[in-house]
Amino acid sequence: MDNSREKSFVLGVRIALASAVLCGGGLFAAAKWSELSCERSVEHARKTVRTDTKPIRAELAPLGKATEVHWVVDPHRHCDILPVPGTDRDRQHGVVKLASTEAGDLLGRYTGWETVDPSSTFAELGRLSPYIASGGTWQHTDRLDAQFTGEHSAENASYYVNVDKSVVLFSSYADHGA
Repeated sequence: MDNSREKSFVLGVRIALASAVLCGGGLFAAAKWSELSCERSVEHARKTVRTDTKPIRAELAPLGKATEVHWVVDPHRHCDILPVPGTDRDRQHGVVKLASTEAGDLLGRYTGWETVDPSSTFAELGRLSPYIASGGTWQHTDRLDAQFTGEHSAENASYYVNVDKSVVLFSSYADHGA
């Protein structure tokens, strides 16, 4: 190899290596930006009390006519591993105000009701407490829980009914896509 070809070859290798380093740095920066963006999105989601019902229609389906809904999502994201919202199942907690006769209808529709204290089950009640009427008796049955139909087999929901206040608390673990 003559000297000019050798210099061209070495220059080509240097350019290729520099490009690889710059590209790798760019990918690292993009990954870090994506991780930071994911973390901000998760934090925002955890702080927001929502009233829209489309994302949780599977949770609401077994309950009858809801007149008011407040819910929160606790995203199950590992931003440093998989910063893609909608790919993991999330925990949702909600308070559903039912039409006056709906809560009683639920108790009549299912069997196996037990009196419970749902506050020990819900870590998220703090943000939802303004929407939970005090008083009344909370009841739970696995038969109502079984009515939740998620898109995947590992998804589930639990419901706690207060007939006196026509309120249902729910907690679900499901992938709602976003």
